[in-house]
Amino acid sequence: MKSPHFDHHIQAKIFAKLRYNSELRYKDLKEPELEPSQFMYHLKELMGQKVVVKTPKGTYRLTGHGAELAQHFSTEAQNIRLGVLCYSLVFLRSDKGRWLVSTRKKHPHINKYACISGKVHTNETLKQAAERELAQFTGGTITTSLVYKGSASVMVETAEYTTHIYGPVWFGDNIPETEVPDVPHATSQWIDWQTLPYENFIPGWKEIVEMIASSKPQLLDLQFST
Repeated sequence: MKSPHFDHHIQAKIFAKLRYNSELRYKDLKEPELEPSQFMYHLKELMGQKVVVKTPKGTYRLTGHGAELAQHFSTEAQNIRLGVLCYSLVFLRSDKGRWLVSTRKKHPHINKYACISGKVHTNETLKQAAERELAQFTGGTITTSLVYKGSASVMVETAEYTTHIYGPVWFGDNIPETEVPDVPHATSQWIDWQTLPYENFIPGWKEIVEMIASSKPQLLDLQFST
């Protein structure tokens, strides 16, 4: 995958905004303090790299290539960091038998249902990474002992882009259904996931839930085309 070179912070800010939105109008994408000519220069740079495209409606969105790159965008570095992506995958079930389902607010797979997940950082254990993501996604409202249930490699190929993550699966069970606040990257709710349209889930949810129900940790190697 060829990575764009964000040689200016304005390009990184444009990309970061579109990462959290399906599409944006010009006035919502441009920072008020920027000169229109300066903003358009950097926007056109991203369009030239085929990261951003203008829609027939006049709005702007990430291309398939841009959505693929979004999983490699580092918020801390404000740039693309390519490499093997190791994620914590955290599944939670309540004392009422419902699961915590998160709706993603950023690319890739924006607006899709998923579990709590996030990249493992350098210098932290896998369990520390899972506990950090749990605290971030739930605003610290849920504390539970997480149990390792196996690992999963999930590759999803769409018509526009391919995503591939790998990581340990963690499970918390019998959790009181406290209200979970919205966070910038997701909205979460306790729900019987089987009542939701499964085509709106990131592929792999069902297979991982089945692995969680098994008696021994497994390694899932999943590949989907949508």
